[in-house]
Amino acid sequence: MYRDDWLQLYTGSDTTFLVTDLAPGKSYRLRLRCHNCAGASLYSNTVNFVTAPAPPLAPQPPVITSKGPYAASLSWMETSTNGAPITSYSLEMCLLGDTFVEVYNEKETECIVRNLNPGSTYYCIVKANSVVGQSVPSEVTVYHSPPAPPESPSKIHLVESSDSSLKISWDPPSSPGAAILHYNVCFNNGVATKSVKNEYFIDGLSSDTQYKVRVQAVNSVGPGQFSSVKVVGTGTPLPSALPGTIQLSSRGHNFLKVGWGSSRSVKCYLLERATAESGDFTPVYEGNKCQVKIGKLSPHTSYTIRVCGVNNAGNGPWLKSTFSTDSVPPPPITKVSKSLKDNELTVTWQVKDKLLDGELFQILYSTDDDTFTPIYEGLARHHTTTLLPDIFYSFKVRVKTRHYRRRLATIWSVLSNTPRQTQTCPSGEERK
Repeated sequence: MYRDDWLQLYTGSDTTFLVTDLAPGKSYRLRLRCHNCAGASLYSNTVNFVTAPAPPLAPQPPVITSKGPYAASLSWMETSTNGAPITSYSLEMCLLGDTFVEVYNEKETECIVRNLNPGSTYYCIVKANSVVGQSVPSEVTVYHSPPAPPESPSKIHLVESSDSSLKISWDPPSSPGAAILHYNVCFNNGVATKSVKNEYFIDGLSSDTQYKVRVQAVNSVGPGQFSSVKVVGTGTPLPSALPGTIQLSSRGHNFLKVGWGSSRSVKCYLLERATAESGDFTPVYEGNKCQVKIGKLSPHTSYTIRVCGVNNAGNGPWLKSTFSTDSVPPPPITKVSKSLKDNELTVTWQVKDKLLDGELFQILYSTDDDTFTPIYEGLARHHTTTLLPDIFYSFKVRVKTRHYRRRLATIWSVLSNTPRQTQTCPSGEERK
């Protein structure tokens, strides 16, 4: 379409002229006439021509309307085609510090962009496309997406538990564009309780019970979704103290046999021992028996024995007592030889093992089989004594030790000869 008004472009004597500043893709008409001193000639025939098309002009900046935290509507005005029809518009967006990415390439001048990050700042530009090429980008439009409610918390952890309390924690969720104000913690679908931190402690619960826990985060926009259900449970109460005291039923030089009262609240019993020197307790038994023989002990040693009940919650209070083992028993007397001549009794003997420090041989006698009186103590393995006449004697030969309670002895009896006028009693005194 042409305009009716004409614009004079050139006056001169040259027969050529370069016309510039023409619009791309536009139709133009040219005409020419000559001038002399007599005046101007008629116009020549009109020449019609069209300039070549160029890439479109830059569009106006897009106008952005929020569609919520995750979407936005963008629109822009149609731009000059520069002689070639617009084939599409390219919409590009980016976050601060990122590279522009194309999110739309269609012919319409509006679109909806989804999957945006809530609470973020976006930079947007539009470019026009034709068969000739692409326009320069529009001016940048800055868009701030609104914040969104927090995501649901994840990975609920059981921090600690007892028979009446629970402590849980969880990983803080993403809360784009707004800080988390607090959490709502819900047990067994009951009334939610607020917690400012990402942990929660609750007591006054029933022992050995399962509880369902859900957590919800809240920011200035509102509450997010509840987390998945986490099942946590309180523990069994610790065992109560065992009744009574530890009783010693028997002992030896290398063992102690002890017992204690039973309890129905325990799964098993734990028995430990310690010496006064070390003070360190060593486990010696774990099981269901209430009477145990503790072996492989040292002779004449004091031991502290302790026992407690055990269940799934742990160990109950300790019950303690102190007992001592016996000394090592003395070696037995073997091969006793006796010789009686003129009321002189000579005894020799042997022992299986060597004597220990503090051990002695001892000979005792009795005339009534009831009370024995020592007549010799020493390290020699023989002894001679004078007997009173016509008396029935009983003798013992044994190893004497300071600590051992059972004194093993070899016993025999002998009848002395006929009386003399003067005799010596086994104790060494004269008798008339």
